[in-house]
Amino acid sequence: MGQPRIASRILEAFPSLPFTALGLWMAWNLIACNSNAWISATDFVSIRSAQINITSTAATAIALIVMQSCAPRLAAAFAKPSFSIVGGIIACLGTLSIILIGPYIFGLRFPVAVAQNIFLFSSLIAGMGGAAVAVKSAEWYGTLLPRNAIAKLAYTILLAIAIYFVCIGITVIPIGGNGPGLFQAIIFVILPVFAGCFAALDPNPRIGEQPQASTRRADLPPAFWHMTVVVAALAFSTSVITSYGNMVLPLPVTAGLYPFILLFQGAVVLAFIALAVTYDPRRSNFGRIVNVIMVTAVLIMAIVSFAGSYNPLFYSMMPFVMRVFEFVFLCMLFFIMYQRHISSLLVFGASYGIYAACCSAGWIVGTFALPLIKQTSVLFLICTALSLITLAAAFMLFSEKQFDKLFEAADTVRGPLSSLMSRTFNPPTAAIASRGRFTIAIDVVAEEFALSKREKDVLRQVAMGHDSTRIAEELGISWNTVRTHTRNLYAKLGVHSRQEAADLVDSYKEN
Repeated sequence: MGQPRIASRILEAFPSLPFTALGLWMAWNLIACNSNAWISATDFVSIRSAQINITSTAATAIALIVMQSCAPRLAAAFAKPSFSIVGGIIACLGTLSIILIGPYIFGLRFPVAVAQNIFLFSSLIAGMGGAAVAVKSAEWYGTLLPRNAIAKLAYTILLAIAIYFVCIGITVIPIGGNGPGLFQAIIFVILPVFAGCFAALDPNPRIGEQPQASTRRADLPPAFWHMTVVVAALAFSTSVITSYGNMVLPLPVTAGLYPFILLFQGAVVLAFIALAVTYDPRRSNFGRIVNVIMVTAVLIMAIVSFAGSYNPLFYSMMPFVMRVFEFVFLCMLFFIMYQRHISSLLVFGASYGIYAACCSAGWIVGTFALPLIKQTSVLFLICTALSLITLAAAFMLFSEKQFDKLFEAADTVRGPLSSLMSRTFNPPTAAIASRGRFTIAIDVVAEEFALSKREKDVLRQVAMGHDSTRIAEELGISWNTVRTHTRNLYAKLGVHSRQEAADLVDSYKEN
């Protein structure tokens, strides 16, 4: 699908804008749950920060799960720029309503119960709109080679953290005397709109000429669902413990700890950038790294379950671990989308949607149910049971072998992730061929046989003697996509092999 000329010019100047959309969405979540953008000074001690977290996360989860269940019917609408733009506008309206229903603007004009319901409904709308932005942003990460996806995601998270610190660092000019900060509220409201507009930009103007990413649930391997179950169990368990820790720890401790959690996350993503640049598949195994992080999270959860009974500060360990795990989890989803050429409506919608749903459910249990239990021994048994169940699921359902199966191509028996990770960090997006008879022959053949731009690129690579793996690397597309383009190319040229295609180009060179 083509883009307006102004969008193409913006992308020429700022090619990374589509990928920053995910960072803006993340920044919105950081501000919503942990700053004074919408909470006034007197409201800060209320339960509303937990309520917006639970409600918006649950709404995002519901929207993502619904989108993946309707993926084939949504495919046409999803391909349009308006998909994420409308989502951004909806999230913006929900966010604006959150600000306006505050006690220092319109909140006191309504009964308390009515204002509370408006606040929860606004959070719901904001979360649902944000889901459209997030799933569209994820689609672009699924077009990147694994190393590029790791680096882009790391830069995006750093952007989200930077926006958060800028927001809380701006001098507060309160609305209504003691209400939320004016500039903080403006940033909070406009973030979804910018995220939606950036996600609508196509980072590869020729992507419309490629085969559409699959929206068939049958294309997802069984290992994908194994991974999703394990991640869901981990998300629920850690959210229960984290949210309960927020309830038992003093407010100044939890509020003061959050900036340090984000700084830790920034250090982690910097380490992953270094990994993307220096990764050597002969010495490292990304699947083993994922499993180690997952098992570490469960073990720390078990430690917190025991030690938290004696020192509640141990509860603050969980957010640090989950920041690392969520980064790796997103990378895995992007790798699956790239290698198997499956739409983010399915991959991101299903797996991240279930992950978000379990996070929200865990926060509900930890915030409202566990504080009702006064016996320390009962709390200890509940947390220990959660740890053991999650650890058993991790070992039984998602071994290193299951991890490798996530990335197996349809017609191979060997997982190709090590091959993908070994590719050039920043490969060229098109082959560099000298001008002259060869280039002229390619142009003539492309015009005579009505080849698309991408098919022309593939023909150039084939005529240069490159195999499918090399073509995928040179053009920045998956191996399966190369095979699809090659079959279409052969059909248009009336040939049956690479050699015949190369001979055809040579015949045009001689003429």
